[in-house]
Amino acid sequence: MIVLTPDLEAQKREQEKKAQFEALVKRANSEDPIAAFKLAHYYYKKQEFIKASIYLREAAIQGHVEAMYELARMYEIGEGVPSSYVATKKWYREALKRGHPKAKRWFIKEFFILLMNTIFFVAAVAILGSSIICIPYIFIKMILKHLG
Repeated sequence: MIVLTPDLEAQKREQEKKAQFEALVKRANSEDPIAAFKLAHYYYKKQEFIKASIYLREAAIQGHVEAMYELARMYEIGEGVPSSYVATKKWYREALKRGHPKAKRWFIKEFFILLMNTIFFVAAVAILGSSIICIPYIFIKMILKHLG
């Protein structure tokens, strides 16, 4: 019977963790969306957001629904990627198409923002009159943004 000292046990566990991590990286790089998603979470927890976004994008492109949702959220807040309304909408839409339950919330929120802006515009025109040139410009720009 072999009895390992605490130092040898710790070294053995560390070697096993390293081997598992290397295997995960290898699977993620060989187009395994689940491995890419797990690796993205590993980097996200370490606050290495750029690496996390890279692996999330890989998993999302390969059809991983949760990766699509989380990538959209990262684009929404600009975490690891530049903040982008177009990319946010794209990835939330893809997640919604594949049935992600939380993706619908973003579209509902955007609808209410558009509705409130429309109400504001109508009230501003009613109160200030249509002679104000900048209000229609702002309204049209807002509509075009939301239509994406």
